[in-house]
Amino acid sequence: MKELIASLAVFRELYDQRKDIYDVLMHFISVLIAEKGLKCFTTVLLTQQLKDEFGFRLPEAVIKTSLKRLSYLKKSNLGEYIVDSSKFETIKNFTSLYEQSNSVYHEMFGRLIDYIKKITKKELSDSEKEIVQKELFSYLLDEGEIMQYTKYIAAYLITETEPNIRSILKDIREGLILYSGITYSDISRLGSWNTEIAVYFDTEILFQMAGFDGELYKMFFDDFFAYVKDINTKSQKKLIKLRSFISTRKEIETFFYKACEIVAGKDILSPERTAMSTIVQNCKLESDVIIKKSDFFTLLTTNGIELEEDELDITKKV
Repeated sequence: MKELIASLAVFRELYDQRKDIYDVLMHFISVLIAEKGLKCFTTVLLTQQLKDEFGFRLPEAVIKTSLKRLSYLKKSNLGEYIVDSSKFETIKNFTSLYEQSNSVYHEMFGRLIDYIKKITKKELSDSEKEIVQKELFSYLLDEGEIMQYTKYIAAYLITETEPNIRSILKDIREGLILYSGITYSDISRLGSWNTEIAVYFDTEILFQMAGFDGELYKMFFDDFFAYVKDINTKSQKKLIKLRSFISTRKEIETFFYKACEIVAGKDILSPERTAMSTIVQNCKLESDVIIKKSDFFTLLTTNGIELEEDELDITKKV
């Protein structure tokens, strides 16, 4: 897990330079071949070693696609890949990138431990620090489980202002999006959708779209939304339609009403509700919340999220 955190940050950095996910994977594979001194290997062996060294869990099909681009490899009749050392080029700057990512991560973890000690007013044992580390990995990799230290981790990451740490967090989150794409699908086939479909968003997803639940969830939504727009553009018609129910809109209205109550001092803000914290942030008057609500509904309209009037009749419409 620790290896994956650093790898995601490096993955994002390399992607900025190369703009092609398979070229980035080629980079990791070449480093692995050099460090392990591999002369020949199978995709099964390479898949396992990418997992052991960098934390990547990748489909063999994705790895095979990257291997085809490496000119120094020859494939034998037995399915093994043979390294032609005369054509192999040493990868530069990778180690420094990886070590820098690790260094900033360790600094961030130390500051997180200090933050937890300050809030809880107690020293953490080594075993407790290990738990914090596992829960931090889980949180950064968006495994979605609420655990013992999750609220402290979330609060720390929101308040952290150190530029290097903010930068590495951004790289990890964006790297996770790229990594998720190659983990669950062959990205060369994305955009080939040809069936009409309606996608219904609940309150949580709409809040993620607006960025109320933090940068990571907004990035996930933006990534999905980019694919929707790409598919609709390529098909020259609106194959994928985005909608929400009236009941969802009513739930959102209730949420903003409670935000008004909190700003007016009639209710208490729960720090575990990230969306609520974001909405009430910098709001001094109830009217400030109303403006945010208006902006939010305008965002839905401008992004083509239509209102579905009848929840019982969704099968008849697309």
